[in-house]
Order: sequence, then C-alpha cells, then structure tokens
Amino acid sequence: MGGGRSPDRGSSSGSVTERTDRLTAAYAWQEPQVVEEPDFDPSIDAPFLEDVPHSPTIVSPYGEHGGRCGYCNKSATGRISWGMTAIKVRIDDYEAMQDLGWTRSGTWIPQYVIRLDVAKFVASKEQKHVLAKMERFLSDINNTPENFRHHQQQHGRTDANAKDEHERGRESEGESEDEVDETSVTATQPESVEPQLKDNDDALKKALLADIVRKAVRRCVDAGEIPAVSGGDDVEVAISAAASERERKRRGDYSSNVALKLLALYKHSDAAKSEAKATERAKDDDEVPREECVEASGSGGDGDGAGHDRSQVVKKPGKENTKEKKNETRRADAGRANEIAVKLLAHVERVLVEEESAAGVKQLFGDEGVRVVVAGPWINFFAQSTRAQHQQRSAQGTRGSRKAKKQQSEPDAPSHGPPIPHQFEMEIRPSQYTEESYLLYRKYTMQIHAKEEASEKSYTDFLCSTPLFDDPQGREDEALPPSGGYGSFHQYYRLDGKLIAVGVLDVLHSCLTSVYFFYDPDYAFLSLGVYSALKEIEWVQQTSLAIPRFKYYYMAYYIYDCPKMNYKAKYRPSDLMCPFYREWVPLEECIPRFQASAGRFTALVEREEPPPQAERLPIDYVPVLYEDCLVGFSQIGGRLRARVQPLVEQWCALVTADIASRVVLSIRRR
Repeated sequence: MGGGRSPDRGSSSGSVTERTDRLTAAYAWQEPQVVEEPDFDPSIDAPFLEDVPHSPTIVSPYGEHGGRCGYCNKSATGRISWGMTAIKVRIDDYEAMQDLGWTRSGTWIPQYVIRLDVAKFVASKEQKHVLAKMERFLSDINNTPENFRHHQQQHGRTDANAKDEHERGRESEGESEDEVDETSVTATQPESVEPQLKDNDDALKKALLADIVRKAVRRCVDAGEIPAVSGGDDVEVAISAAASERERKRRGDYSSNVALKLLALYKHSDAAKSEAKATERAKDDDEVPREECVEASGSGGDGDGAGHDRSQVVKKPGKENTKEKKNETRRADAGRANEIAVKLLAHVERVLVEEESAAGVKQLFGDEGVRVVVAGPWINFFAQSTRAQHQQRSAQGTRGSRKAKKQQSEPDAPSHGPPIPHQFEMEIRPSQYTEESYLLYRKYTMQIHAKEEASEKSYTDFLCSTPLFDDPQGREDEALPPSGGYGSFHQYYRLDGKLIAVGVLDVLHSCLTSVYFFYDPDYAFLSLGVYSALKEIEWVQQTSLAIPRFKYYYMAYYIYDCPKMNYKAKYRPSDLMCPFYREWVPLEECIPRFQASAGRFTALVEREEPPPQAERLPIDYVPVLYEDCLVGFSQIGGRLRARVQPLVEQWCALVTADIASRVVLSIRRR
C-alpha cells in the first residue's frame, strides 16, 4: 500500500505542475497591469500660484466651434471661433482681453476691435442734425410722434432721403439692432483742421459748464434751498448747444435743463407724494357738496328749481376739465422748475468766479467770460465774445432800415416765455432685470427683428446677468465715474416718465463699451441709436475731466464687408486693432487693405518684417480650478490632463503670457 501511494504522490505532484503550466499559458496573452496615474498630484510644487490675484477671473473653456453668422447668415465653413463660459471676470482682465479681440459674444466673420478717442471726436453734419431734431422734439410738450413725423415729412426730412435718420445697431449674439445705411464704407478725405478744433472746443465748453452746474446743484442741496432727494446731488447734467442763430439769441450759446430733472426727481420722491396727498385732502375739505350749492343758489321760487342760478351748480368733470387740469399741472411744474433754476443761478454765478472755474472759463471763453440768465426752467449761458459779434453784425445789417428805426422808437414788447418742454431724463443704473425694460425689449425684438416673443429668462441671461466685477484694491482713493463704479450698467432714456430706450454698457477702467441698444419702435423717427451713441460719447468726455485715463469709447468690433456694421465708421476718427502687429491703426487707412483682402483676415499695417511672436506661457504654469481648489496645471495628470491639455495649449496661444498667468481655467471630471 505504501508502494502503491508513492506513485500516487508522484502523480499528484505532477498534476499540480501541469495545472500551473496550464494557468500560466492561459493568462500569457494579458499585459501586465499598470497603476493609473491620478488626476491630481499634490506633491508637485506650484509656487507661481502666489502671483494669481486673491479674487481672480475664472472661465470655463469649451474651445473651437463653428456655425452660421447671425449678421450676414453666411456659413462658417473654413472659419472657427474659440470660446468659453465666463464664471466671473475682473474688470482689468476683461479690458486687456477686449483689446485682443475678445467680446461677450462674437461671429465667425473676420472682425477687428474698434475704438474712438473721444478727445478727437468730430461730430458729422448728419449726427448734429440728429441732436437738433431731438432738441426740436423735446422743446414743446405738444410735440407727439404723429404730428412731429408729419412735420418732418412736410419739410422733406424723411427716412428715405435724410442720412441722419439711419439708426445705428449695436450687436451681440449675431444681431444688428437698428436699420443702418447699407452702402459700403469708402475712404473719405479728412475734414479740415478748423472744424475739428471748433467741435473739440465745443465739447470742452460743454464739459466745463456741466461741471459748474453740477457743483451748484450740490451746494444748493447742501444749503437746503432745494429738497434733498435721492440722486439729486448726483443728477446727470447735460449741456446743449444752440443749433441755430435764432435759438442762440433766445436761449444763449449753451443751456441746461437740470431744473426740470431735479423737479422730476422730487415728484417721484416720497416727500412729494405725501405733499400731494395733503393737498388733495385739503382740497376735498374746501369743496362744497352739490346739494348745498344748489340750495344756496335758490331765489325763493316755487320749489321746482326754476329759480335756481344754474351757473352755480357743480358740474361733473368732463374732457374739458381734465384737459384744463393737465394744463394747470404743467404750468405749475414750469413755475416750480423756474424757482429751482433761479435758486441755482446764484450758486452758478459764485462757482464761475472761483479760481479753478474762472481759469477754465477764461481759457475757453476768453476774458469776456459768460453771462448766465434764467428763462423759465432753463439756465442759459451767453458767451460774451459771441454776443458782442452778434450785436455788431445785427447793427451793421439793420442800420438805417425802417425796421431798425421802428425798433429804436418802440419800447420792448413783452416777451412770451418759452413753450413747456418735454421732460427727458437719462439714468444709469447697474444692469438688472425690471419688468419695464423687459417689456420694451420684447416689443423691440418682435417689431424690429420680427422674432418670436422673448422669454424673461432669455432677456435676463442675455442683457442683465453679468460676470464682470471690480476689485478696487489699490484704487480706494481714486475718483469714480458718474455711474458710481465699474461693471455692467443699463442707461435708461425716459420721455415724460415713459421708458423709450435702454443702452447696455460696460464701464471699464479706461473706456465705455457699448454692448447693446434697444428702443420703442414708436420713437424710431428720433434716430435714437445715433442719439444714444452721441450721448455716450459725451458721457465719456465729461468723465475724462475727472478721470484722465477714461477717454475711449468702444463699439465692440468692426466687420468691413458686413453692411450692418458700416455705421461704426461714421464716428470719426476711430481706430482698429491690427490682430497681427497689435497696433491701433486709423480706420480710414485700413479700407484699402480690406478691399484687397477679399474678406480674409488680414494685417492692417504693411511691414517688411514678420509680426513679432508673442511670448507664450508654458502650459504647466497655467492656474486651474480643480474640485473647487486653485492648483497649477503641472499638478494635473492622468486622463484628465490628456483630455484638457489641447484646450490649455490653445488658450496660451490666444492670449498674452500675462493674461494666461492670472486667469483661472475651470476644469472638471466628466
């Protein structure tokens, strides 16, 4: 038995060996298992993260994509756009990226950044006509869209034959927001130096007078001479120049309707509402009931009312009474605005003679200075030098005439006050949703662009939500723009309290960027697109007096062969950013190169040497947000690195090394 088990043991041992050989052979086809590299390795040091701002810009890139151009409906075949979702963006980072061609949204057609130095801006004849047209409409409250349009047509000022009626469009997400001239931009000869100097001088005079009136308003409020209402001491002061000789004689070289704006602010205040209620209660107490009035007027007749004095019977309010009540309210408002203007006059005259203001007045208006006169609600400024010239020309032209002799012999006829003007207000506030602005936007898109009704969410996401934020660290003592800060804002345009237009703006550290504009189609005859652009340029001009670096007006980007973009070339002298040499080039010098490029992206300057190669940041030094932690891309590995590395490389190629080192890319596992 023993000898019989020995073979069994040997057989058993042999079978184990055979099984091992079979298992080894069975698994020979499999490669050795490799331990997968982790997505994040904290052991790798990333000291460069110390240079990232405490509150940085964070974006989530999605890279290249194509589609169809929303402006000209062309296919994007052969053209790509590189984009990202902005989670939050610092003002200084966005401003730097804007000069590189980045915008809130874009198109696949070759585009160029366009900007205007407002100190050099020269308003064209057509643009001045738009300002004059608006002033004519606002001058009389009896002007309505219907009768004003009829008046324009009677005098040959129609949309078909007047260039000043073409509306500008401000684009975003592939839209052009107004009808514009569809003729191609052509190179034009620069205007003479003299008109340019005259227009620049005019802008400086307006800015100086606006600053003087603004100081007077603050002092008047501080002295308690006019009610202190919210926004009263920071009310936007607009100075308008006389559009004609006749208007200059009546209202002066420059005028301001700030008294009407202050009155409008007061009327919307809680104090005014309380005062109105008290007045209404007092009026109700003084009224005699209808029955008492009838009985008191009786003459002792037979009781059937035949002997009553019917002139004393109280009548029910009708249309005539309502109209009279409105006229009475308007007259009362005009009187109260005049009282405010008279109170402001004393402070304006004091500010004028102060050393700082007096120096500016002497420099711009000469030794004669200006004379300030109040007419109704208007504060009018007469330049004494031009007044003397007008009087001299008038004396030379009428000397010896019958009219002159008659004027000398007759006493001055009593002058009628100016007509009651419309109340026109411009207010800038942080971008946020309001039902009033949403309804206007919905009406605009449906009637102007024939689009389906926009939802509240789409409007909010498109024009109200903003990733921009400002970090004032190191700038705490600097002056702020009239908007009260930097970021995204809505500029409201109100006519007699009704919202008729909204401009969407980005107020950056050195410029104002026009993002979008929409308006009430009922007021399209006023060329509100052109008017708002001119007012925005004026806003930048006034702000630059307090903040010298704030001197540029951006209109997003310019596309030469897109007819809906051509209006931007009318704001001269504008410059375009060369995408290859990173230099600003006058737009008029770029036209021949556009014509020769046949729609291709081209350099805007001609140089023998090739464009300089910008320094790229190595991708390992790019800060990224991973699992809500700030890390370096050098610490990212494994499959995650393999997936996102192409995006990071493209990002470093599209921006400067400085931007790539401080803007954080948000990446996440799928």
